[in-house]
Amino acid sequence: DWLLGLGDVRAWAHRVDENVEELMERHRNWLLDLMTLPARQQQSMKKAYWRWLDLRVLEPLQDEDRETYEFLVERAKEHVAGMVEACEKVLEDNNDQ
Repeated sequence: DWLLGLGDVRAWAHRVDENVEELMERHRNWLLDLMTLPARQQQSMKKAYWRWLDLRVLEPLQDEDRETYEFLVERAKEHVAGMVEACEKVLEDNNDQ
């Protein structure tokens, strides 16, 4: 959890000489990366990881930073839609053969 604190630019971005919006974008992309880490892990590891992510990242964001939470939800929706579209294309290609 200490890494989450260090990576959370909301607490310290105003103190640096960089574009705060760019830092927020990097932070959001980092959170998106955290949402994709457990894909190839054992089921028990995935469950533990998602419990941790929900409890320590997503639930607090929902209350504290609604804009970032909504950004993550929208990107997750886009990702899932892209995966569905890719699967549909594969199925169509297989049916055409």
